[in-house]
Amino acid sequence: MLDCIYIIHRESGRLLLEKKFEEVQIDPDLFGGLLEAIRNFTRDIHVGMLTSFSTHEKQILISLTESVVVALIMHIEASAEKWQGIAYEIGHQFGQTYDLTQWDGNRKAFLSFEEKIESILKNQNDAFVIQVAKWAAQEFGGHIHIEEQLITYSYGGVPIDIVIDRGELKDLHMREQILSKFYKGYNHDIIFFRVIDGTMGLAEMEQFIKICKDFGYECRNKDRCELYFDYFPSKIIIVAREFAPIALSQAHEFMLEDKKLKKHYILSNHLKHIRRFGLQRRGSRLFNCYIELWQWKSKRPEQVFS
Repeated sequence: MLDCIYIIHRESGRLLLEKKFEEVQIDPDLFGGLLEAIRNFTRDIHVGMLTSFSTHEKQILISLTESVVVALIMHIEASAEKWQGIAYEIGHQFGQTYDLTQWDGNRKAFLSFEEKIESILKNQNDAFVIQVAKWAAQEFGGHIHIEEQLITYSYGGVPIDIVIDRGELKDLHMREQILSKFYKGYNHDIIFFRVIDGTMGLAEMEQFIKICKDFGYECRNKDRCELYFDYFPSKIIIVAREFAPIALSQAHEFMLEDKKLKKHYILSNHLKHIRRFGLQRRGSRLFNCYIELWQWKSKRPEQVFS
């Protein structure tokens, strides 16, 4: 059972928002000690990490983001694993909603976020996506977006569980740098995640890869350009609890292989003219979208295919 949620300004340690779910009376001196304990714990953990400690009656789960610390106060018997993804998502959403560099000290500005908390708690079925997002943020960095609906040329709206934008591709060869000026939809380091809280089969995997090939459309009609997602991903990562054996053994059949890097990749369906004129080279980071399969093991995944 969740008792209350505290959102704390990471830099100053000041309380930004308190949301109670039980009529819990906390002595002011005890509350001050709790905040100090949370501050001490956060000195030893990094962004994206979680930790917890407990008293004889309560369990305190702490999640750290760039700008805030989220502390969930729960009954001692509550499952920390169940709530860790929710703690991370609350902090992530709060950071995206408010610019704390402009905060004037008025806590009332954050009261409307209570509705967002209620929404997050109602969508606990997506806890595995949030858990994967927490790992992905720590593993890959960049700006993370959860449960995006992206528009492709042929399929319309496509749900992508997690999107990470790491900015423009770096360390491109001279030829790739020149091409990137003409093909701006391919010069960003974008990672798509497909998250399966169960077993990923071959047919489902092949269909998702097929749809992703439809990204990267270079729009020439300005009136329609705003409809489409601008970029082709540089990488697709599929995270699942399990992979069907046939999915692992036959995944390579609908991908290309970069023999130099010993990795598999796909190309956009909209790059036919690139290949026709010989501008696309195997091993090019600019046009290739590399595929990785990760199987979730306890608290983090293990790569099983690339």
